[in-house]
Amino acid sequence: MSAASRILAVIVSQIVLGFVASADDVPALVPYPSKVRMLGGKSQTQSVKVLKDASLGSEAYRLSVRDDGVEIWCSSSAGEFYARKTIAQLRSDNGTLPCLDIEDAPHFSWRGVLLDESRHFFGKDVVKRILDRMSDYKLNLFHWHLVDSQGWRIQIDRYPELTKRGAVRPMPDWEHWIRDDGFGEYGPFFYTKDDIREIVAYAAARHIRIVPEIEIPGHSRAVIMCYPQFSCVSMDVFMDMIRTSGKYDQAGAVCLGNDDVIRFFENVLDEVCELFPYDTVHIGGDECPRDNWKNCPKCKARMKAKEIADASGLQSWATAHFVKYLADKGRRTVGWDEILQGGLAPGAIVMSWRGHEGGIAAAQSGHEVVMCPHLYCYLDYPTGEKDDRCAYPQFCFLEKRRLPLEKVYSFNPYEGMPKEHHRYIVGSQSLNWTESTWSEKDLAYKMWPRTCANAEVLWSGPGARTFNDFQSRLKRCNSARWD
Repeated sequence: MSAASRILAVIVSQIVLGFVASADDVPALVPYPSKVRMLGGKSQTQSVKVLKDASLGSEAYRLSVRDDGVEIWCSSSAGEFYARKTIAQLRSDNGTLPCLDIEDAPHFSWRGVLLDESRHFFGKDVVKRILDRMSDYKLNLFHWHLVDSQGWRIQIDRYPELTKRGAVRPMPDWEHWIRDDGFGEYGPFFYTKDDIREIVAYAAARHIRIVPEIEIPGHSRAVIMCYPQFSCVSMDVFMDMIRTSGKYDQAGAVCLGNDDVIRFFENVLDEVCELFPYDTVHIGGDECPRDNWKNCPKCKARMKAKEIADASGLQSWATAHFVKYLADKGRRTVGWDEILQGGLAPGAIVMSWRGHEGGIAAAQSGHEVVMCPHLYCYLDYPTGEKDDRCAYPQFCFLEKRRLPLEKVYSFNPYEGMPKEHHRYIVGSQSLNWTESTWSEKDLAYKMWPRTCANAEVLWSGPGARTFNDFQSRLKRCNSARWD
């Protein structure tokens, strides 16, 4: 290739990437900014001046690097924070910065990471390290899966049994696919209210909000182990369902005909809302077994009194009840896409995990959607790398599920959706389910760098960059160095 051809190739590549041609390399930034103009040369400056520009969005910023200083324009502290994260990535080992101009803003407002601590508990130091890494890549939402059938991990003053007994799991667990390193009783492991407050403050300082998840009405075996009266069946039958292959799922749903169950979750949500000063609470709603409700006198009485046709409608009634309950407390409700079944109360946010279909249906009905289909976003699926020695759930291998880095990067939250409904897609997230993840080492391997790929899709928008370009920048990125 001639010298002229090489120069032309550089110019074309830079136009495609959205910045003005320069002899300099593409800066090693992840996620990549909306617009970059390379000016040539290096700056030794340590001086940073922050200027307000009310016309910019709350997370947007402009950045200018010159020989005599750095200037940041923003409308909020979040914009300044992200600009400083960009500066940190730009600064070389010798302290210099490339001279350039950047205009930047996120494509999606919901850029998240889920951590499941019901199955395995990691503790606040690990959570803080995750929050640190999230902030490096401009991720702004931590979805904290604190309760499930395998353990209750948050202190609730009104119900001390939840952490006295619900935070303990017998070992080996009754579900053999939940793997643990060793044997013996697991727990009690949970977060005190002081722990929660500490982590909330730590996240807020990094412009990360936390969405806590309290599962209603399924995935509730830990609740029933503490309060057997909340089940539709006797404790003997409940334990038999757990021990009998193929039936244990039916043990996971509380009795929706029991007024005490409704009051229990209201009281729990009261304390949760006091701890988390954000506008969104997740109430689960996925994979809820309903067979017990069909034969339960209390559930049948509830359905008759409310003129509910079937068990699916009973769950819809419960979802609508808690959507309104949380709305009265100034909170929005988010739930997994199963909450669409039987109709969904206005204002609820749908988290579409079984594919794009649930999110498309929700958007068509005017609901906001967090699009996180498992085949693109579930980090409990193997990476496909030859040196991957982590444990994974057996179903991943039976169903040949793999989630390599390139597939994560190819994710398009708008796939299959008419353009007029794109406005309802607020974002997505990476999800770390931990049935087979019990150490921070394995958790970090599964999270990174796949979460970096998801972060760039959510900040830059799907299809804005190429995977080869992303991979090249990731290898050179200062903040992308992990053990």
